[in-house]
Amino acid sequence: MKWQELIRDRISRVKDLEGRRLLKNILESPFLDIVQYQQDRQRKLEEKIMQELPLIHTKCAIYTTVCNKNDYVHGNAFLFPMIPGDNNGSVYNADWIKGKIERDGETVLCNVFMECEGEIIQQMIGEQAEYNYHVEIVTDRKNTYITNIELSPSIKYLKPIEKVYELFQFNNIEWKTVNNPYAYKFVNVAIKELPPFKPNEKIKAITVHLGAYEQYKKTDMMLLWNVQQLTIAKNAFPVPVPDQGLFEHRFLLAELGPDHGYLVHPANSNIVDVRYDADKLVIITNIPKMPKWQVVKFHMPSEADIPWLNYQVVNNRCKDSFIERFAAAQNNQPLRTKGEFIRILNSFYTAEEIKLYKIDNQTDQDTVGETSDVNYFIADEIRDEQSKEVMKVIFETENPTFITVEQMNFLVSELQYRYPEYRWVGELA
Repeated sequence: MKWQELIRDRISRVKDLEGRRLLKNILESPFLDIVQYQQDRQRKLEEKIMQELPLIHTKCAIYTTVCNKNDYVHGNAFLFPMIPGDNNGSVYNADWIKGKIERDGETVLCNVFMECEGEIIQQMIGEQAEYNYHVEIVTDRKNTYITNIELSPSIKYLKPIEKVYELFQFNNIEWKTVNNPYAYKFVNVAIKELPPFKPNEKIKAITVHLGAYEQYKKTDMMLLWNVQQLTIAKNAFPVPVPDQGLFEHRFLLAELGPDHGYLVHPANSNIVDVRYDADKLVIITNIPKMPKWQVVKFHMPSEADIPWLNYQVVNNRCKDSFIERFAAAQNNQPLRTKGEFIRILNSFYTAEEIKLYKIDNQTDQDTVGETSDVNYFIADEIRDEQSKEVMKVIFETENPTFITVEQMNFLVSELQYRYPEYRWVGELA
């Protein structure tokens, strides 16, 4: 209860009106001023401590969502196709499809987005030998072809995350697992036999038929994120580094947009080091003049809603608090306690939707769990997987959605990345 509410409560309990008036005059004049003064001093102290413990590189958080290609608004200042050009329609030539099948044994015609749990997607793929999944192809000559298809999980939207990991490594920035649940909802639609196309015939429309799973299918969908690759020009003179033959190229963040995050792309040649100061990005290289630089920008969202989005925007952002800043400052001294594990999980905004129930270290070695490691591209080449102690993380949620398990994957994978000496598994209570 706040001090103001506590004082009002005490005054209201006095039955005598004259006594109530006297108590009110005594408490509200000097006492409330003292309390307000104490609160102001406490707030200023908290602000000072927070400034002395900066939360580094929080502006490089990654936001992802999914939308229909026809709904996407070009020129928005926050979300961009994860695959450049993904919002453009694909036109396939029959001769190209024929060559692809002859060379690879199959060709992927398109991807479909399945708005359902991963378990249902696995079941659909596992049952395709029993059911007649097929595709209807309409060409520019108004011919219609029907042929069987083969379904498989799509990795189309997983590869960009691997490149972002390499980008973080190049810039010497600590990696944070990416919350990318929608990427696991895409399924490849491939054909292994060529329909009887006419020469130079082009595909105009593709309709995928999935039988009992048709209700979950969404077509013409694409993944969006807040990551954008930019080419920026630098006309100012570089600053020489004494006795090293190197040059500092400085970019003021005020000119680039101070509210966003920036990393230098590895495509730039001859880079020796990258430094991030409070108000500028500094690239150290042995080249005295570089007309253009490749930079990756992480756009931070504005407060305004995006009306054309129909799906939740998720992120890997951590909360800004004293305990998080203090933990970041002590990063070279990791703790291996249940309390620290709980702090890490609860530091993410995602943990507000999927709440931690408990962590169980009394788990059998054969325990599988419901989760998988989304940082699959980071290999642990030191430890034997079979000798690791198993840690089970149990979550609970009041309103489960079709991406709940994937969001749980994100949280458990972050623990796996930070504490690779354990084998982390997760499940819903």
